[in-house]
Amino acid sequence: MKLTKKQKKLIIEGHGAACSEWKGKIEQGFPKLFKKDRFKKGDWVYIDKASKGAYGASLSFGRVCDVNEHITNGLHYGLVVNIDGDVWGIGNNYKARTATPKEIEEQLIKEAKKRGFKKGARYIPILEIEVEDPNKVWEATDAFDYYPETDAISCGFQYIYRQGKWAEIVKTMTKKEAEEKLNCTIV
Repeated sequence: MKLTKKQKKLIIEGHGAACSEWKGKIEQGFPKLFKKDRFKKGDWVYIDKASKGAYGASLSFGRVCDVNEHITNGLHYGLVVNIDGDVWGIGNNYKARTATPKEIEEQLIKEAKKRGFKKGARYIPILEIEVEDPNKVWEATDAFDYYPETDAISCGFQYIYRQGKWAEIVKTMTKKEAEEKLNCTIV
C-alpha cells in the first residue's frame, strides 16, 4: 500500500503521541516509515535540521542518554536522545544520524571554551585511573585534543571531558584581584 504525504504525516504524529506499546505496533505496521538510525547509550547524534526543544532551546547535537541521567547530573551536552531515537522535548519527527568524529570534536571544543577552558584556567581533571592526589589542580593550555575511541578531550595534560562528564574549573584570582576584592593588603 502506497501512502500519501498526508497519511505519512498523520501516522508520524500519531506515533509521537502514542504510548510505548502502540509505538511498537505502529513501527511494525509501517517499518519503512520509521527506519532511522538506532542509537546506543553514549553515541553522539546530529539532527540535520535544528529543532526547537523544551524552553525554546535550539537543539541539533547531543549524546544519547536517558532523561533521568540528563536531569540528575546535567553533564551532557545539547539534547537528550533516548535509546529508541526519540528526542526529549521534540518527539521523533526529525532526521537524526550518528555524528562524525570531526563534528563531535568541533562541538566539544566549542563547549569547552564556553565553559571556560582556556590557557591558564585551572581545573581538577576527569581521571581514568587512581592517582596519589585526585584533587590536584592542573593548568589548561590552548591546545585541545579529542580522542574518539574513549570519547574524551584534553586541554593540556589531563582530560577535561570524558564520556559525558566535564572537569571542574577551579576559580582563581591574582593577588591584586584578591586585595581589591577584600579591600586590604595581602602580606
